[in-house]
Amino acid sequence: MASLMSQVVGHEAQKFMLQSAIENQSLPHAMVFSGPAGIGKTKLAMAITQNLVCESPVNKQACGHCGACVRVEKNQSESLRLVAAQGAQIKIDQIRDILSYLSLASDGQKRVVIIDQANMMNAQASNSLLKTLEEPPPDVYFILTTTDVRLLMPTIRSRSQIISFKALSQDNLQQINPGLSSWMYKSARGQAGKLLDFSGGESLERRNSDLSFYEHFWTNKSFVLETEIKEFAKDRATAAGILKNWFTFTRDMIVLSQGARDQVLNSDQITTLIKLDFIPVEKLYDFSSALLQAIQDIDKVDMTLLFESLWVKHARI
Repeated sequence: MASLMSQVVGHEAQKFMLQSAIENQSLPHAMVFSGPAGIGKTKLAMAITQNLVCESPVNKQACGHCGACVRVEKNQSESLRLVAAQGAQIKIDQIRDILSYLSLASDGQKRVVIIDQANMMNAQASNSLLKTLEEPPPDVYFILTTTDVRLLMPTIRSRSQIISFKALSQDNLQQINPGLSSWMYKSARGQAGKLLDFSGGESLERRNSDLSFYEHFWTNKSFVLETEIKEFAKDRATAAGILKNWFTFTRDMIVLSQGARDQVLNSDQITTLIKLDFIPVEKLYDFSSALLQAIQDIDKVDMTLLFESLWVKHARI
């Protein structure tokens, strides 16, 4: 079994820096991995855990096949605690469980706490964690992941080493999942997680359905989409996904209006997008801004009213 570090594609500078810190025994006790979703931040955090606890290191790196390494990869290691949101938040009880775990004797073993999407901690959870970050127990390492470090409490940021990550290159994506259509690599926008969704088929079906809805949205002279909207409005996560897909369609429409066909993300759907070339580019720019605002407000508004408002303000002719 290969080590997790060998499975992390890209991020060479970050991997080198972290491995050097482990070898020099200078790894920070609190780190924030900040960067786009679906690029391997959590996997890298688990790879760091393997390197810290491996029983049979090879060239100062995890072997990947000893008992300690296997348990980390399966998230069954006593040296690892992986925290993720329960529902919409990471709650204080989850942090208390971590603190209780850290209070136990470790016999000198290194321990790692990974908090995935740490920006989802509520205020109580953040404040509870902060006290431990101020005085971390010996041989304990916290790795927090987030898409935007600014979403974390300033006091947590100030007590952590911020390590920034960028989206993966298309070469990286092809290495992770070779043989897919070129539009899939473009549409993934450097996010391997999104690429895996495409290859699984469900996300592709969702995108095609959203494009059909997008076309209807712009071509109906009167608002006759109530049935579709009621279906999509049942779930905010689904509605957010639709709005994000619509944003990429609108972006592609703007790109097409500028003659840059090779920059279209949804290149397999150019024929459908070209049918909508009657939409003035100024309206497309306004609509893209409205979509971004709608995505930000997704938790605050009625979904049916949101889509109706978008149609009235932008698509009604």
